Amino acid sequence: MPTTPEYIGKAHEKLTRDILNGVDPQPDTVEQLDHLPSNHQDRVHLGGEKTAEFIRDDVSFPIESATEVGDELRGVSGDDTDLVVAGAGEEKRYSLKMVASGKVNVRNPTLNTICENLLEQSRDDLLDQSDRDDYDGVAERYAEEEIDSNEFAAVVLPVLAEAFRDSRDQDEVAFRERLADELQLDSNTVACKVTKAGNYHGIVSTTQGPISNLDNLNTTLEIYTIEDSSTSIFFDIDGDRAFQIDVYGQHSGGERRTGLRAAYRVPVS
Repeated sequence: MPTTPEYIGKAHEKLTRDILNGVDPQPDTVEQLDHLPSNHQDRVHLGGEKTAEFIRDDVSFPIESATEVGDELRGVSGDDTDLVVAGAGEEKRYSLKMVASGKVNVRNPTLNTICENLLEQSRDDLLDQSDRDDYDGVAERYAEEEIDSNEFAAVVLPVLAEAFRDSRDQDEVAFRERLADELQLDSNTVACKVTKAGNYHGIVSTTQGPISNLDNLNTTLEIYTIEDSSTSIFFDIDGDRAFQIDVYGQHSGGERRTGLRAAYRVPVS
């Protein structure tokens, strides 16, 4: 059964579509809104208005139609597009999100996927024999609930961060391209921040801010960890935080798994 955040997300996508199309909330929008208490409905209405305003300013053509595509594209290609706007023979895709605070979660790949997509190697290739032994042992302890997720993630974080820096130094153009693909920057993620109290705090978009310069080789890409966080790798562009990768232990159906997953998060001001 969908949860409140899922209803908020779907209602936000559909209402943004309706506002861009200049129509009243359509039946499928009302259906999603009806699942939400009044305070969340107010948040969605405000978020939809602000997101539609951002999209109108962002496109270079007059919008003739907006189509909410939901999960149609994800099942085929992993495309994260939620909304397609079109006009004057052009179109642009957007991935829409609503947040109350913190950071925008763009993707949640496994450690294996990160290694394959960003480093072009397997997890086992990343870890030497001693590191693999440590990883396997700690993974079992995590699955048996003897340690927490932070301790599990800390086993691979330094190795992973160093591998990212090595890959950047070997071929920065290719590494930046892989990062852009992994972050799905072509989906044009737009996240609207409306607090739980109903206050609008702005839009964060992958088409703006530090992350939009990921493909600009005239910028400096820094990759580092900090002592205060045993689970995060930070990526700064020209000294400004572009995004971070947070690593954590897998779980499914309330049970822990012997694997790691990560969240790609873009900061919301």
